[in-house]
Amino acid sequence: MSMKLTTTSKTIALAITFNLVWLSLVATANSSLYWLGPIIGILAYAMILPKLHKAKMATPLFWTALVGFGFDLLVHNLGIITLHSNNFSFSWLLILGLVFVSVFYQLFSWLTILNTVSSFFLGALGGLVAYFGAKTLGAVVINDLPAFIALYGIFWGASFSIAAKIFVARKLTSSRRSTE
Repeated sequence: MSMKLTTTSKTIALAITFNLVWLSLVATANSSLYWLGPIIGILAYAMILPKLHKAKMATPLFWTALVGFGFDLLVHNLGIITLHSNNFSFSWLLILGLVFVSVFYQLFSWLTILNTVSSFFLGALGGLVAYFGAKTLGAVVINDLPAFIALYGIFWGASFSIAAKIFVARKLTSSRRSTE
């Protein structure tokens, strides 16, 4: 007897998977188990990747992850934050970015119901909370709190706002195609 998962069940499973990947990567970044987080992250990404290729989203999402990774490295090099890592340099951060952008569309497609300002504040708050969680687990040190809040608030707020606009555009495009 096979069990079919509903869209809500799939979304919840995906959210739990992402949070477990986040926890494994952040908690092991500066520990003797530094290798465990990246392995879990790569396995999760490998499970998600076929769906991304089918939707022709793998390449754009890869570049999106690189932008986020580059932003983190820039802020690290400016001394605003210190990223801790034991051996694999900052591979944990790149893998986290890849997994995050891979699940983002499925987890946050409901952003289309929000206006730009609301999605900006949601993104800013969510991004900051994630980094404060990473700080608590020892993966990140925040050296300049005001600059951190300003830069990451703007970066994540803008990212969510842009994503909301892309979701709306994709829905409009797909609904036009279905009526033609």
